[in-house]
Amino acid sequence: MCDAAATLGIHHVLDFGPTELWGTEFKFPGIDAVGDDPAAATEVARRGDAALLQLQPCTRSDGSTWG
Repeated sequence: MCDAAATLGIHHVLDFGPTELWGTEFKFPGIDAVGDDPAAATEVARRGDAALLQLQPCTRSDGSTWG
């Protein structure tokens, strides 16, 4: 997850739960399951099934830190 977040330059993700937006499934390898790992992100806001998650600092595969 850390390498993907750093590559994309993101610090937050939106998790819409089981609902797909506009009938489209969006895949972001390394990011798409971040809501399943409580150590990876902290929920900062929620409305219904949609949650805004702030990614936690992490260590990339090259040993550098992101976040």
